[in-house]
Parts: sequence; C-alpha cells; structure tokens
Amino acid sequence: MTLVHDVLFVAWRSERTSTIHPVGRLLRCERRPGPFWEYAYVQGVHDAEADGFAPFPEFSRIDSVYGSLNLFPLFQNRTMPASRPDYADHVGRVGLPVHASEPLLILSRTGGRRPTDKIEVFGLPAFDARTDAFVYRFFLRGVRHLVGAEERIARLRRDEELIVRPDPENVSDSLAVALDNHDSEHLGFVPRCLLDDLHALRHAGSRLDAFVDRKNPPPAPVHERLLCRFAATAVPGFVPFASARYQPVSTEATRLAITRQELITSD
Repeated sequence: MTLVHDVLFVAWRSERTSTIHPVGRLLRCERRPGPFWEYAYVQGVHDAEADGFAPFPEFSRIDSVYGSLNLFPLFQNRTMPASRPDYADHVGRVGLPVHASEPLLILSRTGGRRPTDKIEVFGLPAFDARTDAFVYRFFLRGVRHLVGAEERIARLRRDEELIVRPDPENVSDSLAVALDNHDSEHLGFVPRCLLDDLHALRHAGSRLDAFVDRKNPPPAPVHERLLCRFAATAVPGFVPFASARYQPVSTEATRLAITRQELITSD
C-alpha cells in the first residue's frame, strides 16, 4: 500500500532559461518489514532534458524505477539532523513544531534547497474537510528582487489575507501568479510548481484565497521571508498534481489514486 501523503516531487531550475521543470517523484511505501522508498522520473523530465537537464548520478536512467529500504542520499542530504542546535529555528520557520521528525513533511515545507545545485522539492497539499478546501503552503518567491518587498512583508499580520493576482503579461512566465497586500503593493510570486494546480482550480470555478502563514525576519534567509497559505475550494474531479507532466515515465512505477480523504490533515 502506498501512503499518498508521503509523496514528494522534485523540480529542477534551468541555468539556461531559469525555467523550473518537475523531473521526479519520491514515494514512501509501507511494506513489510518496514518503509520502502521509490524514486521515478516524471514526464516533465523530457522538457527539462531539452533545457539542459542531465539525470542525477544516483538515478542515471530516465525510464527506470529505483527502490531502497533507506531514504536516498539525494534527499537525506537535504534534511537537517535534529541534533543540530539550529534545528528548532529551522522547523519553526516552516510552521512546524520542534518535535517534527518526518523527513518528507519537513522537506515539503523547506523545499530542500541548497546553494550548490538547482534542485527543490515540494509535496501534496492538505485537504481541510471543514472548509472543503485544498491547502497549499509555500514560501513566496522573488522577494529579493523586488525593491521594498521586505519592508512591506514586515508590516503584514499573521493570517492576513493577500490579493491573488494572475500576471499574464509577465515576460518570464505568462502563467505567473503574484501576491499583493491590500494596498495593491507587490510582495512576490507563487512558486512555479504550483501553477498547474492553481490555474486548473481557478478555471474550474474554485475560490482561491491566500493568507500570511508566518513571517521570518532576518537572520532567516530572504527566500524564507514569508510562508504563505493558499486555500482553494474543491471542485468536481480535481486531483492535485494530476497533469501529464507529473506522471511517471516508467510503466513500472507506482500509480497513485489520490483522494481528498487521504489528504485530510489536522495541521
């Protein structure tokens, strides 16, 4: 049995075009005598290859499925040991309690970003049964490049609602979605990896609401300055990350049938 809340997607940023492509998927499967990890490339890797991507040395074949009894080093090396003195600050910045220990949950919030490569990771949304909404959490992008954005973020309040503004004239990405404060001042952008879902929900009539989840003032890294929360009301037939580019390349990879019930969380 595959536990769908233990799903992590891998994205890669092209140095050539700065485009972010989904390239892989990590699963934790419950099998006796214990958890079993599965990695497979997804269809988005083909666009990435055309943009300069080369397979990870640990997973050298695009059409293969990789399994392990232990978390693969590519991901293990992106987690912070709980013994580190700054661990509490690390998990606190992503809105998790200090006792949080699930590596995929922590990676899905932090993104697992490192200064030495162009890789980031992200997980499935939660589903809030009380409001009948999918809940996505993410760090706002582009803050370092917007003059005055940090000062505007510093004035925000926890749970303050933000303005969701599609930005089709964006020269870098016509699918871009910006977030503004209520004075219509630009704060930053929604991560590219969420845009397929958000546009599909929006076009199907979902109500999209964005909120401040947590602010992280300096010395927190600027790319973790503002943790946001998107609430998107459910629409018939919608499944998170179900578009073609998120499907595995290999026919041997586990196929997922994600339901709202499996995404319900008390978080």
